Amino acid sequence: MKKLSCLFSFLLVLFLYTCSYDEGLIPDLTADSDLKCASGAVITVKPGNTGNDTQALINAFVWAKGQGPGSMVRLTEGEYHIGPIEVDDFHGSFMGAGKGKTVIIPLSDIICDHYWADNIVPELLKFLRGDVKVAKMTFRYLEGNTCIWDYLGFHDWAFTELPDIEENRHIRAMVDQVEFISNYSPFMAICVSGDFIWADNLPYSKAAITVTNCSFDGFFNALQNLAIDAGDFVFSKNQVTNTFQALWLQNNIGGRTTIANNRFNLVEGGSGIEVDNLVWDLFTHVTSNGCSYEITGNSFYINNSTHTIGINDARKFQGIIDNKNPLLVLVRNNLFDLRGIAQDGIYINASNDAVIRNNKFIGQATRAGLYLDALTDNCLMLGNNFSTMVNTPYHIVLLGNHCTVVGCNYKGENVLDLGTDNVITGAKVVHGYSSVGKSMVDNFNIMKENMMKLRKP
Repeated sequence: MKKLSCLFSFLLVLFLYTCSYDEGLIPDLTADSDLKCASGAVITVKPGNTGNDTQALINAFVWAKGQGPGSMVRLTEGEYHIGPIEVDDFHGSFMGAGKGKTVIIPLSDIICDHYWADNIVPELLKFLRGDVKVAKMTFRYLEGNTCIWDYLGFHDWAFTELPDIEENRHIRAMVDQVEFISNYSPFMAICVSGDFIWADNLPYSKAAITVTNCSFDGFFNALQNLAIDAGDFVFSKNQVTNTFQALWLQNNIGGRTTIANNRFNLVEGGSGIEVDNLVWDLFTHVTSNGCSYEITGNSFYINNSTHTIGINDARKFQGIIDNKNPLLVLVRNNLFDLRGIAQDGIYINASNDAVIRNNKFIGQATRAGLYLDALTDNCLMLGNNFSTMVNTPYHIVLLGNHCTVVGCNYKGENVLDLGTDNVITGAKVVHGYSSVGKSMVDNFNIMKENMMKLRKP
């Protein structure tokens, strides 16, 4: 892939018209040598008057990279109209003046044919490897459609230059106080994965991504996290509205995911968080080192949607046995507002050792507040509150086996138990079978400790 490069003399002339140097830079315009800078050099870019700011941003990133780690590309208030930009191995910050103040808009005449030909994703701003912070700005669409898939892409490898050794695969990024607005084109705000469209026998990705204090409006996916085998993903204090499928977390076999204190407003027919370890033919098959998801303190608001959270360890469904348990889930202290009617509050299929505890369900569901399908096993449901649910056939439908349900002292709580060897206390069992002796176990913490032991050399 063609790398960003430019002669220094060209940059200097261009910056005199479009950019200003800021704190940390110590220019020596009388010498023939390159400009010197202290750690944390900053370059400020202002909107141009040509209607196309792409080259100014490309040049600013080239300059910032040349100053070393910790440098910043800073945008002033105003609208920036850009085409696709790729930034490789950038260790620094990309900062605006605030949400609604610094606004980035895709150009209306972007052509994406060469991205398809190279089997890479057409994105507005693509970061390959590096350690990046993007903050205090708005990404907004123009009227009409664009061939751009997503606004921000964070990738540890690209199909055009697959890494030769594993140590070369990493991407670290923080996105904070950023507003993403679309009309489903682009259909995604943030993509975290390898940079490809379709292939086979691909490597997994190593990613450490934090998304905080952001808002997402009008997407098919707010964020996609695909095929991660190591690292951490944190999604916290964000608001997602008018989005069909808020978080699409697919085929991740390693790392830790934390989704905490967010607000999700779900559109009709949509869903909130989809966790699915579907084994596609895209990636080389490997067993996992254990992948954990903690979903805590969130609020979900339904509008005739399918479910708020879907959990599916499809490796089991496809007959793949992974003894290190590739999908471990804790769902705790969340609010599920189903007053717009949902099929289910939470849907779990083919998952072991999930812990669903101390959540509150209100409103109504056509099937259940909590639905565990036939391939679930050894799950714990403790202290969930269904006291304000109405017109719902069952609060819990339990088709899985070896699970434990402990009610929340709500006399009307009912469970449809069609599995085997399940223990149910503090709730009314409907059309079920008798409980068979099995102790309540907090499987999440036990399995988490086991995973930590497995990871140690």
